[in-house]
Amino acid sequence: MSDYRTVILGKAFSTGPGVDYNRASFALRGERDWLFYEVVLPEGSRWAQAREQLFPPFGRFLGFKKLARSFGSGVVVALFHGGHYYLIMGPDFLGAYCELEELAPDALPYQLSRWVADETPVLPFLPG
Repeated sequence: MSDYRTVILGKAFSTGPGVDYNRASFALRGERDWLFYEVVLPEGSRWAQAREQLFPPFGRFLGFKKLARSFGSGVVVALFHGGHYYLIMGPDFLGAYCELEELAPDALPYQLSRWVADETPVLPFLPG
């Protein structure tokens, strides 16, 4: 699935050079009460690798924030790829997953519950 990047990146409502991300996100945070979820899409990654790196952790994030039922409404995914940032609304990001996996939207709640249930605890780094 070589065109998966086009599908995901095509959902962006804003994009720009990576060096401008902090300024752009700061401005948006001042305008709206959005949560930001930041993730990197490595160059040259295949769909299977990207799928596992992007979507299950996002699902767990939504579960942790109690936003899974809203499919990430009010969450902006800041995806970094190829020296640029892409800002994608949470529901649109999940929509890209459904499109790429040929998953009916009504199956998304089940998929999200699987990701949330598969949560691996993330412990803070404690210097020794």
